[in-house]
Formats: sequence, structure tokens, C-alpha cells
Amino acid sequence: MDIDRVITTRSSKKNINSSMLINLLWQILPILVSIVSVPLTIEYYGKELFAIYALAISFIVGMNYLHFGVATNTNRDLSSISLNKIKTRSTIFWSGFVAMLFISIFLTGTFLSLVNIFTLKLDANLINLKETAEIFFKTTIIQTPIILVIIFLRSVLESETKFKITASNRAILNSLLLGSPMIAILLDLSFLTIPFLIFLFNCISIINLAYHCRGYLGLPSPNFTINHFIKIFKSGFSLTLISLGMLIFLYGDRYILSTQTTLVEATYFIVPLDILMRLSFIYGSISAVFFPFFSNLIGQKKYSSFINLYKSGYLIVLILVGLSSSFVILFSSELLVLWLGNDFSRSSSNIMSIIALGIFFTGLTAIPGRALISLQQEMLVGYWYFFASISYIGLSLFLISYYGVIGAAYAFLLRSVVELTFLNLFVTYGTNLLSNSKKMSYKNSFSYSLLPLLFVLIFSLISFDIYLKTVIFCIISILALWMIYNISSLLKSIEFE
Repeated sequence: MDIDRVITTRSSKKNINSSMLINLLWQILPILVSIVSVPLTIEYYGKELFAIYALAISFIVGMNYLHFGVATNTNRDLSSISLNKIKTRSTIFWSGFVAMLFISIFLTGTFLSLVNIFTLKLDANLINLKETAEIFFKTTIIQTPIILVIIFLRSVLESETKFKITASNRAILNSLLLGSPMIAILLDLSFLTIPFLIFLFNCISIINLAYHCRGYLGLPSPNFTINHFIKIFKSGFSLTLISLGMLIFLYGDRYILSTQTTLVEATYFIVPLDILMRLSFIYGSISAVFFPFFSNLIGQKKYSSFINLYKSGYLIVLILVGLSSSFVILFSSELLVLWLGNDFSRSSSNIMSIIALGIFFTGLTAIPGRALISLQQEMLVGYWYFFASISYIGLSLFLISYYGVIGAAYAFLLRSVVELTFLNLFVTYGTNLLSNSKKMSYKNSFSYSLLPLLFVLIFSLISFDIYLKTVIFCIISILALWMIYNISSLLKSIEFE
């Protein structure tokens, strides 16, 4: 096998704009599928079964945060190593792959042992539902090894900036997973066949990725050393703390609500959160594009270019996610009426608006989060996430116990603002440690974190006439597109190797 043909040599200059555009366009597909699938699933299976399905999907998405940093480490290491160093790349790839398999076995056993405990916490009146939930969750959990290998292979391809492959694979798989209840309905299948459909789609995805990673199968035998595995898990420990913290931040509320309230009440929070979390496809895909470029610039010691790229990426996410969140905040009531009916509009419109603002701040953390890993500051960030996530659980329990479902939305928003502020401060700290680097000031860090708070003003427009709100949003959109165009022009001046 011609390894040099399969593992494409990096060009002297990358077009980050085209990579980002490809990723963004593909992510529209799962968002549209989710919009169509959610109301059909609720109508056909009911709110309780939808909540079970949504929790299972949250588990699958959560695997992106529970790989102990192996996929992230592999991406960073391969991005910063020349393609000519075949032996080193072989060691990085196969060490990461073996580590991922060990982790998947550990996680599968751990979560299978916790299923019974979790299902016992569900509504005591839903005895039959407990059995269904247990079967559904277990069938999903045993797919953990496949899910983690998919995540690993994507990280390998993204280290070579093969975003056309990974973006299409991610978008198609996510669309099939989010549309699996709809497919089951169309085929007149039972609710418990959905995990088996998910298994089928995961198998197709992993075959596709393995084909595109086939060049690594022809690499020379790796030099497995205990020191290399220690390095993986040492860095992985800090990355795991970050991932666990992010997992609790993003998904802890829905599990707490599921045990503290009925599944019907929890659905009024889970449904808007579930659909708005699809915006993570936008900021997640953007940060995925920027990450190997961050690592590449750090490896080349082009620190000023790194800082410029960081600022550009942050502004792009601010504009795109801010625009999407603004639309949801302005038209939350009207959207819910059209999408799910008056019941959800009455019960979830305020919740949806608060979550949308929280998603906006959460999206802004994607770029500083990736930048900090490129700067190898994961230990500092990891300890912060560990203690912050513990505090967040307490905050969520407190607000949910006093304010119910809307308390979970307020906890989500408060957490996102605090998280963004600290990550921007950590990026300033990390860049100031670099030699011969253009410095970032802590004043600018606070500005980057507090400037988005201006979006709170959008809440004052919610009561306006729908036509006036439409005009205002169109003006904001035109301004946003103009800003994106100017930022994209600046990116062309940054060179990569």
C-alpha cells in the first residue's frame, strides 16, 4: 500500500475558510432532521418514551467527553508531527487506538452497573416504563466501544484536516441517530427496536471511517512503551476532568430533573434543550476545524498568528451562534406553537429563551477550550472543571428544588457565563507564558466574556410585534454576515504547514 498516497501530505497553506464552510453546511442536515423528528416522536410514543430516547442520545453524545482525552491527544500529537515521521505517527495512532479500546471496556462495564440504580429513580408510578428504560439504556450502552472508535478515527482524520470526510460522516450519522424514532415509526417498529437501528448506523459509520484511515494499517509496527501510555493517560487525566465537567455542565440538569420531577415535567426542559443543543453542531464543527490549526501554529512557534487565529475564531462563533440564539429568543413562543403546539409554548417558551442564551455562552467556550488544549494547559483547566462541576451540581439541585424546571434553565445560564469568563482568563494566562509572543491582556479577556451579555437586551424585544421583530432580526443578520465576510478575509493571511 502506498502510504504517502493514503495519508495525504499537508499543503504549505491551508484554507481554513473552506474547511469551516464544509463543516457548517453539513451540520444543517441533523438540525433539520431533529426539528422534524421530535414532534413526531412525542406524538407517536408519548412524552415519557421520548424522554428515555433523549437521555439515551445524551449518553451517546456524552461519549465525546468521556474518552479520557485519548482522541484529543491523538489529534494534537498528529497535528504537530511531520508526516515524514512515519514511526512516530504509527506509535501515536496505535497507542491511542489500544487505549481507546481499554477505556471503552471500562466505561461499558461501569455504566451497565449503574443502569438499575438510575431507573429506580424514575417516577414510581411508571413500573412498566422502568423495564423499557432499562432495556433501552443497556442496549445503547453496550455500543460504547463502537462509539468511541468512531470518535477516535474522526480525530485522526481531522488531524490531517480531512474535514470533508469527517463532516459528512458526523452529519449523516447524527441525522440517522436523531431520525431513528422517525424511521421506526415509518417501518411500524416498536420503541425498543430504536437502539438496534442506532447500532446498525454506528456500524456503517465505523466502516466508512476505517476505510479512510486504512493508510495507518500499513504503517510500520509501533514502538509500544509503558512511558507512552503513561503520557497518554497523564495528559488524559486532565482532559478527562475537563470532559467530565463539560458533561455535567451540558447534561447534568436533565438527569437531575428526571429523578427530581416526573418525566412529563422534565420533558418541558429536555425538549427545548435537546433541540437547542443541536447548535453545538455549529460551534463544535467550527472549533474542530480550528483545533489542528491551533496545534500546528503552536508547533511552529508562530504565537502571534495563533493569537490572531484565536480572536478570529472567537468572533466567528460569537456572530453565528449569537445570531441563531437571537432568533430563538425573539421567536421562542411562535416557534413552539408551530412546532409542538400551545401546550409546549405555554410551558417551555421562557425556558427555551433562557436556554438559548445559555447555549450562546456555552458555544463561545468552544474556541478558548480548544486553544487551551493546544497550549497544553489542560491540567489547570481540568482542576477548575472538576471543582466547578461539583459546585454546579449543588447549584442545580438548589434551583430545581426551589423553582422547578425553570430553575434548571437559570442554572444552565449562570454556569455558562462563569465558564466562559474563566476560560478566557486561562487563555490569557497560557499565551502570556509563551516566549516571543504578542501578549493578551486580562482586560481584553473580561471584555470578550462580558461583551456577549449585551445579548440580554434581546429579551426586551420579545413582546414586540412579530413583524417588527422580523425586521430587527433581518438587520442584525445583514450586519452579522458583513462581519463574517471581513473576518474570513483576515484568515486568508495566516499560513500553515
